[in-house]
Amino acid sequence: MQSVVSRVANLALVSCACGAVASAYGRTKESHPCVRSVCDAAEKGVKTLTAAAASGAQPLLTRLEPQISTANKFACKGLDKLEEKLPILQQPPERVVAGTRELLSCTVGGVVARTRSALGAVVGTRVGRLLATGVDTVLGKSEQLLDRYLPGTDEELGECSSSPKSRGAQPSWDPHPAVGQCCLGIA
Repeated sequence: MQSVVSRVANLALVSCACGAVASAYGRTKESHPCVRSVCDAAEKGVKTLTAAAASGAQPLLTRLEPQISTANKFACKGLDKLEEKLPILQQPPERVVAGTRELLSCTVGGVVARTRSALGAVVGTRVGRLLATGVDTVLGKSEQLLDRYLPGTDEELGECSSSPKSRGAQPSWDPHPAVGQCCLGIA
């Protein structure tokens, strides 16, 4: 029987997140020699402590094997129910990002439409002009945040890579290239 820990680690979102963290950790170690030496010492200490703890805990683990097995079965059943209720856990990260972007765009679009409708009544007044300016500012900022923190659509990615200025450079909307590479499969 598979352990609940390995099942959780194999979920697409979890494995992508772990891969992104590992990649960032590796890049940080490579680019900063001082950090590398501290991390190497910490890794060595953790390995030593883990080996000592594992050998010391082995008799206890052997004695508690039936209880651990039962707990694992219950945890796996709980994970089955969780995966059933939250199918997003089984979806590839690029699909989750696309769905999130679409949901946010639709929500922002709905807010824009309702706001414009409400502003229609007060357009000619001073208050209406102030409201319109404020709404434009807020909407502009929300679009900037969407572009910064959520990757572009396939069409936007195509436009970005076809422009001569952007070839060979990181897209401006991807502040975390390791996450983008892992989750979106872009290089």
